[in-house]
Amino acid sequence: MSKKPSLDLIEGACLVLISSGKSHGYQLAKQFEVETVLGEVLTLSRPVVYRSIKSLEAHALIRSVESTGVRGQLKWQLKCTVDGEKLAKQWLSEPVTR
Repeated sequence: MSKKPSLDLIEGACLVLISSGKSHGYQLAKQFEVETVLGEVLTLSRPVVYRSIKSLEAHALIRSVESTGVRGQLKWQLKCTVDGEKLAKQWLSEPVTR
């Protein structure tokens, strides 16, 4: 990675969740619903989460891989790239500044 992208709160949170195994866009978006632990702190709509996924893909921090769902339907599994894994760990370890 020649230049590290600057992640906003939403992109950073999505990248960390993907690195921890949340592998589908729908599954990722569910984590930000108001009824969840994370959603109590940061509630996001699905379009906002999907926009973040696209941004992370554009920066080559994640990639989408075709997979098959339990009912045989096509699904896109999200995986961190090596650079994405590194940036997720770095993002978690940096102190929050205000």
